[in-house]
Amino acid sequence: MKLRENCVVGIPRFPHSCSVATTNVGERLVVTTQRAIADAWEGYGLAEGACGIGPAFAVVSGKDWRKGNDPYVNQKFLGSQGGPAGPEYDGWVTYGNSVTNGLMFRDSVEIDEQKYPIRIHEIRVRSDSEGAGRRRGAPGTRVTFGPKHDPMTAAYVTDGFHHPPRGTRGGGAGARSIPFRVRTDGVEDELQPISQEVIEPGELLGHLLSGGGGYGHPLEREPELVREDVLARFVSFARAREVYGVAFERQVLDDSLERDRDGTARLRRSG
Repeated sequence: MKLRENCVVGIPRFPHSCSVATTNVGERLVVTTQRAIADAWEGYGLAEGACGIGPAFAVVSGKDWRKGNDPYVNQKFLGSQGGPAGPEYDGWVTYGNSVTNGLMFRDSVEIDEQKYPIRIHEIRVRSDSEGAGRRRGAPGTRVTFGPKHDPMTAAYVTDGFHHPPRGTRGGGAGARSIPFRVRTDGVEDELQPISQEVIEPGELLGHLLSGGGGYGHPLEREPELVREDVLARFVSFARAREVYGVAFERQVLDDSLERDRDGTARLRRSG
């Protein structure tokens, strides 16, 4: 086998890497194949899961004022992308991507902040990012972090920005993956999907990570499972009503939450 230097799939020449051209291409092949199987045969295959790694997994570098301005560089693993739904099971929240399939170790916030001059502002579930379905894809997360003292350079590659994970058998797509910057005044600016950004002190690098695709029509999802999704903050009351056709007596996020059975029946008949 002959490989050329610095081609898409070939021999990298330092300091360049071909990981994006191998791992990330492989991920796309995996999710496309599993969805093709599901499209062809009911009860088999999976929807598409999240691919690629964006700003929540950026390679960050800069200088650490605590250590005499010594340089630092490392890749962060802070986020979690939604896994695909299957014919019988919902997607994994800890999926990551098809290469890791839930086995990726995420960073400890405390250790990251001790070892590097960065601040992790938030890591939380991104509500309504799941691919809706009889079995739903897992939601993604929202991640923001930035430098404490000096500028931080962040390099990342985002997949799912233009083409988010697709559902199958009537299931919906997961939310797209969106990189963004939070300015010092709190305004959020969307960034390019592939970029190297300098984040200034007081600013934050952000990432809305995509969810996984759904399997089967959302109106076929058991109302009790929709209730559990609402209580978990995976799905909002509005999305439960508009997408899953499930209404509730009152919008309360505790164990007293009860389904409006007549309202749910009307919604599902009209859907």
